[in-house]
Amino acid sequence: MFWAEIRPGVDFVKESEAFLGKSDRVMMALAMAAEVHKEDRRKTTGEPYLNHCVAVASILEAWGADEDEIVAGLLHDTVEDHADDLNLDTITLYFGERVAHLVSGVTKFGSDFETLKKVTSESLIEPGVALIKLADRLHNMLTMEKMPPSSQRKNAKETLDVYAPLAESFGMWQVKNYLADIAFSYTDPRRFSEVKELIDNDPRLKADFMERETLELEQVLKGAGLNVVVEHQVGGYYELAEKQRMTVLREDGRPRSFEEITDVVSFRVLVDKEEDLADCYLAMGLLRLYYGEALEKNRHDDYLAEPAMNGYSAIHDTYKFTEGCIEIAFTTKERENFNNWGVLRLSRQTHSEDPEKFSRKVVFTPKRELVFLEPTARGIDLAYKINPLLGLKAVALRVDGEIKDLSDVVGNASLVEVITDIHQTSPRTEWLSYCNVETRRMIELQKTKSERDGVVERGKEMLAEMVLKERGVLELEDLPEGVLNKLLIDLGCWNGIESLYYKMAFGLDVEIVKKKLTDLGVVMGLYSTVRVKGENEIGVSENLARIIARNGGDVRRRVETVDEQERYEMRVLMIVGYEGKKKIEQEVGESFIEWEIA
Repeated sequence: MFWAEIRPGVDFVKESEAFLGKSDRVMMALAMAAEVHKEDRRKTTGEPYLNHCVAVASILEAWGADEDEIVAGLLHDTVEDHADDLNLDTITLYFGERVAHLVSGVTKFGSDFETLKKVTSESLIEPGVALIKLADRLHNMLTMEKMPPSSQRKNAKETLDVYAPLAESFGMWQVKNYLADIAFSYTDPRRFSEVKELIDNDPRLKADFMERETLELEQVLKGAGLNVVVEHQVGGYYELAEKQRMTVLREDGRPRSFEEITDVVSFRVLVDKEEDLADCYLAMGLLRLYYGEALEKNRHDDYLAEPAMNGYSAIHDTYKFTEGCIEIAFTTKERENFNNWGVLRLSRQTHSEDPEKFSRKVVFTPKRELVFLEPTARGIDLAYKINPLLGLKAVALRVDGEIKDLSDVVGNASLVEVITDIHQTSPRTEWLSYCNVETRRMIELQKTKSERDGVVERGKEMLAEMVLKERGVLELEDLPEGVLNKLLIDLGCWNGIESLYYKMAFGLDVEIVKKKLTDLGVVMGLYSTVRVKGENEIGVSENLARIIARNGGDVRRRVETVDEQERYEMRVLMIVGYEGKKKIEQEVGESFIEWEIA
């Protein structure tokens, strides 16, 4: 029962008898679908095809779709499969223009690259069409057991490439995660099983922890007079697996446990009334006081003051508990409803007042990838949507073969290549004047990191010039691990070497660092370090090793790297006598163009 509560599925019926008792329009559509599909059978299950139509309409009803969308769901395959028996004019006559428009949009919407490119060149993707297509895809994904494995994998890949991103672009997170998890189980069954087992056994998802934390949050906040409820939300298996993978790619390549990923579980603090929106910030402040140092200060997002492009609206804080990191989100009940179901929760009137705002365009890449964007998105938004690192290095676009500026609005159904400069290492300030909200957040994060990186680099240079080189050391990380760890702890640099560099840049007393190193045995005259650089070629590593060995160098650490331009850097920390060091310096100077020795 507990798992059914935290990972609810989608309830639907597929027998037409169970769908009786609806409105006259729905019953008329059901009868029409039954007549058109009376001889049809589903290839996957052999059951009457009408069952699929009823299932799609039932899913739409469960999602809260309006009557036009439910009627279109019943009729979504009639025109495509039986154009001689039923056409759009007849649907318009009996059910109105909107239903006919929805059926037409769903009929044209294909999954392959060329079909999508052709269809989307004619119009934007509107919410109703997307909704029916997603319900159709969900039922198809739930009934693939008897399909050949190759077909299962093909459909699952299409779902991850097209339908999960489509759901996400419309803010339909529940639908997106459900589709992605089913697809994940087919595209990579072994990895899916591994991730599922790890997540299902995560201590943050144990019933006692979730119930205890929910009760504690409610007691703290209601005790302060706030009218809130606390709910929880569990991350999708595919979503969490991708976050783990991207974390590894962005950082140093070491496997990251799910403990560090915050939204394995998200506790949702929901303020009762929209007019009490400010209570979200009050609740956030109360919990920060209550949990104190458990707050991860650098992991905070505010989508309440400025919602995301797909309308998501909440504040996020992260806390690190014994069980792992958890996210606590603050929003109102009304906004949370939209957060989970996106455009599904907007009224017909809201859609009709500004239809383009809630529609999506599709942009295609040379790698045959699809990117869903709001109609006003520009080139820089596309680059960051594909990958923030691609955005960082973007300088222009090639749109359908023509060079365009990053500030240009990208046309619907365009084929776009992002042109980059690998030497560009920080975002341009002018991008902030025309990018969208989502892109601006990513740019500001990059700018903050770039500024911090600059401070860290300055501190690193100061430490080397003022402290390390006189001790024969060029890089702090070359010191023995035990010495380095003790130095960092003694200086209060709990977040690693960069913390020390940061403190150096902001005035850490050099004499204190020197004394600490001396106390740890890193004294002048003990170590020497040689560093050489140049164009990569066979034999350079062996050449340096021979020079050091024949002059009595006792190597303690050796670091070798080769960059994308095939330039190498070698650094060797050693213990060597005065005469040996002088000979090494002479021979290195004769053998290498770029070198230094400390």
